Amino acid sequence: MAATECGAADKSSGRVGELVMQDRVQPKVGWRISTIYGFGAIASGAKSVPITTLLMLYYNQVVGVSALAVSAVLTLSLILDAIFDPLIGQISDTYRSGWGRRLPFMYASMIPVTVLFILLWIPPLGWSEWELTLYLALCLIGVRFFDTFFELPHTALIPELTSDYNERTKLFTVRYLFEAITGTAISMLAYNVFMKEKPDGSGGLLSPDGYTSYAWFCGALIFFAMLACTAGLHRRIAQPTVLPPRRLSVRAHVLEMAATLKSRSFAVLAGSAVFISIGSGLGSALSIYWLMFYYRFTQAEMSLMTIPVMLGMFLTVSAPAIGRRFGKRNAALILLWIHAVSVSVPLLAMLLGLVPQSSTVLASLVAAQAMLGAAAMTMVLITLASMISDLVEEAQARTGRRSEGLLLAANSFVRKATQGFGTLAAGLILTLVAFPDGAERGRVPLVTMTHMAWIYLVVQLALISLTTLILLQHRSDKSTHEANLRRVRESGPDDTGLLLGEAASVEVRTDPVVATRA
Repeated sequence: MAATECGAADKSSGRVGELVMQDRVQPKVGWRISTIYGFGAIASGAKSVPITTLLMLYYNQVVGVSALAVSAVLTLSLILDAIFDPLIGQISDTYRSGWGRRLPFMYASMIPVTVLFILLWIPPLGWSEWELTLYLALCLIGVRFFDTFFELPHTALIPELTSDYNERTKLFTVRYLFEAITGTAISMLAYNVFMKEKPDGSGGLLSPDGYTSYAWFCGALIFFAMLACTAGLHRRIAQPTVLPPRRLSVRAHVLEMAATLKSRSFAVLAGSAVFISIGSGLGSALSIYWLMFYYRFTQAEMSLMTIPVMLGMFLTVSAPAIGRRFGKRNAALILLWIHAVSVSVPLLAMLLGLVPQSSTVLASLVAAQAMLGAAAMTMVLITLASMISDLVEEAQARTGRRSEGLLLAANSFVRKATQGFGTLAAGLILTLVAFPDGAERGRVPLVTMTHMAWIYLVVQLALISLTTLILLQHRSDKSTHEANLRRVRESGPDDTGLLLGEAASVEVRTDPVVATRA
């Protein structure tokens, strides 16, 4: 084997040490690694779906906290979570350890996330409304904060596992598929096992019975999914970093972050994520209100709606093929409008008097909407996440740094902060139409639900239209990505000391820095 010597120095500290590296070609991501990686998304589904679909209903209609207070807490938690994301992403990118950049954070997050999630669903008895609101805020903010230490490194692993343009979309598909299937299964268990409605009408989602055992089950699933994913990937990604630890001042961190995010492509994708996330937050918060109070489905009928959602998730495996056929940007736009049309049809059919409440025809429309709408939006998120990951090499070509964590965190920052506004908008709509507290199925005036539906449809149309106009400005494609890969390879090692596509075993010595490549 030929060997070459080159000088290298730690730019941040000036310290030197001899580094001996052994290169090998980055291995393909097979089904085993893909499956283990997907286990991490099981934790995300078991955590996020109960929070986004049941938490507002639980604290508002069961615990007795006002809808506006609950939506305000949900919004605040998302905004704070969004602020945490880029900071933790930057720290993760610059962290150096014997286990690499990501694993230490993932291991550290497991216990606090699990404990706080369980406590979230077991509020103290006898507390006043403001005390319960504070309890909700502390638990929810804590869950989101500690979860960031797992979710961001987990997502940032995709650009590290593969640099292939289409293989990244496949990995994001695995991630979203595992998360969506888990979320659907968790919903089915909520409706049919833990909060099952009894024949006499008692129990169900509007009764406190079952929420505690549901929380313990989800908490256990969250913990073991995190552990299985992190331990399973340990050997693959626990590579010692080549250069010594980087010690940066706060100002240096900020300047690095600004340089990485100074990208027209990122600005376009982040801008589109703003309006997608507002619509997602709004739709998630109000979905259960449509099912219970507008369509007037029984809880058994609601549980059946999880079946088409599950079927829709299997459609998401076509996301990579759609991206290859139309290009990622056009694929995202097509899927976005499929989602918009599908979620509007049942509401419009009700508003125009085409179908009666609780009818078989309405149930069929809602089932079709659940399958197509969920599949289309999941594929939109898969495609956008893949587009963001393609910016890693674009940023590396400009800055010489690998910034997977920061780029994906910055996108998460935008998405979470604005999704909070969607949740807040849901609370404002409920307040605007004077939706009653302690409502019962069949007792909410039809005019109230009609006003809610019209407001929701107009807002969603505006959001989808703005997203389309912004996303049309995105110009990068596969050829752009491949050009960035060439630039990165030609520029030499990145700030971790590795060339693109390399894995390394590293031996650190104390003599002047000499990197020997075999």
